[in-house]
Amino acid sequence: MKKYLFILSAVALLFSSCDLDEESKVEVPMTFVDNVEKAELVLLGVYQSMTSQYVYGYHLSMLFTLGTDQAQVEGNTTSSPREIPTNFHNASTKEIAQTWNTLYNAVYNANSCIETLERSMTGWSEGDKQLATYYIAEARALRALYYFELVRWFGNVALVTSTSESYKPNDYFEQVPPEKVYAFIEEDLKYAADVLPWANDDHVRSSNDFRFSKGGALGLLTKVYCTWAGYPVKDESKWAEAVKTAKIVVESGRHGLLPKFRTLWENSGASVWDPTESLVEVSFYWNSKTGSSDPVGMIGKWNGVLTSQAGNRGTCQARWRVVYPFVQKWENALPDDPRRTLSVADYCYGFKGTVTITVDGVKDTYTVVETDGKQNYMEWLETAADFTESKTGKRPEITDQKKDEQRIRFTPAKWDIEEYSRNSPLYSQNYNSTVNWYVLRYADLLLLYAEALNESQGPTETAHAALNLVRRRAFGDQKHDLSNLSQDGLREAIRNERSYELCFEGHRKCDLIRWGIYYSTIRQTAQDIVDWSATTKSSYLIYDYTREGRNELMPIPQTQLDLMPKFKQNPGWGL
Repeated sequence: MKKYLFILSAVALLFSSCDLDEESKVEVPMTFVDNVEKAELVLLGVYQSMTSQYVYGYHLSMLFTLGTDQAQVEGNTTSSPREIPTNFHNASTKEIAQTWNTLYNAVYNANSCIETLERSMTGWSEGDKQLATYYIAEARALRALYYFELVRWFGNVALVTSTSESYKPNDYFEQVPPEKVYAFIEEDLKYAADVLPWANDDHVRSSNDFRFSKGGALGLLTKVYCTWAGYPVKDESKWAEAVKTAKIVVESGRHGLLPKFRTLWENSGASVWDPTESLVEVSFYWNSKTGSSDPVGMIGKWNGVLTSQAGNRGTCQARWRVVYPFVQKWENALPDDPRRTLSVADYCYGFKGTVTITVDGVKDTYTVVETDGKQNYMEWLETAADFTESKTGKRPEITDQKKDEQRIRFTPAKWDIEEYSRNSPLYSQNYNSTVNWYVLRYADLLLLYAEALNESQGPTETAHAALNLVRRRAFGDQKHDLSNLSQDGLREAIRNERSYELCFEGHRKCDLIRWGIYYSTIRQTAQDIVDWSATTKSSYLIYDYTREGRNELMPIPQTQLDLMPKFKQNPGWGL
């Protein structure tokens, strides 16, 4: 039991320092700590689980969230690492077990932190008790986050609320209904929201950078309610709870939208903390010579702009590729939306472009462009045509097929390491980065608020206003405000706005699932690609392996089914 389900440990290791920005390692017995400084180290060990590559460092930010109408994995095979992004995975796929294990390990560490601090703080000063109470609230918020990821990805999971439970025999553990897990998450987040101050009102903690505060707890609870209200649980009473919770944050005036959309990506690329819009954010950092034990991620390296020039800069694999019909839809709906150029990269770094020309039966290949810098794909077609004309006197047609062969190379631009992270200590590395990851930002909360209002009360003025705040930041004016929409019209507008504002940020797949349209969207996207593409080089493999009623949840790892006699596999994943 202890080896497989929760990866239990007797001590907490590798705790980071107080601002999550430097390295500090200490072994702390998880029964008692003798001062509040050590208590904080125990807490920060719980935070560090967020940076695991099996959580937000890779899997829950990028790998698990791929395969939507916005983006797909590059390539035309289902070989590693494409199994999960193409829905070719099964219960024995190792990455699924890795994430399950890591999340339960994080839950165990949160339970241990809470219990240790509750035992240890009884004889402390009032000031230290207040700090310890904050730390317990943070640990409970983190536990809620880890359980939220478990329940929305796996659905039917075991609920372990204490460290003592973790040592029970295998036949003790049973999966509980998702509703029970959501209720436990709700309790933890309500506690955290009651105890913790707003980020800018915090005069107790020495630093709250990249840490839970009241706004983060309430924001996450709003997202939990909206997920609870949707597929597969469909408890529509939670829409009203989402409204009440989001309203507290919105009317508090303690959070808001940054004036410029671009600033979000400048901040995450440079690891700048700004609690104005960032509600829950994962901070990755590097402090050693090798980076092997530091909490670094793969943000920007796996889902950033293609960079083929190794050396001082390092390469970016650019495994995420934009589904071009998504760009077309966005262009048609909002042709002047400045977010698109900041979100979709129609360019790469490090480019070699050749042209083959035949004159009088003699074929020659010329290197026309060879740059270590930025190259726009469509501009390359023009350059190639200009060069051919200079050699032959005839300008070749830039066909739709040629354009589409470039469009399938488009990648997300939000984590452009060349643009936003040149000063990173991992700038020259090929796989790891210190680019941060937004789990939840205020724009997301506003759109959830608008959605919950519309679902529970209809298309109110307040719902329109919340949606329009996001649009006003995007366009810098009120000319794009929406008004007097029907409930269906506002629902569609909110869903579209989430698609544009939050594209590639790990929300889309979970949104499609909770809306109950994941399968139909995959099918429609496959048809959209057929209708659009003039090149046989485009592919959308996820269409071949997606089954309705199965792929809305991950399979329970086979290792767990083998160990836990009471565990049952999720629908559609059986033999």
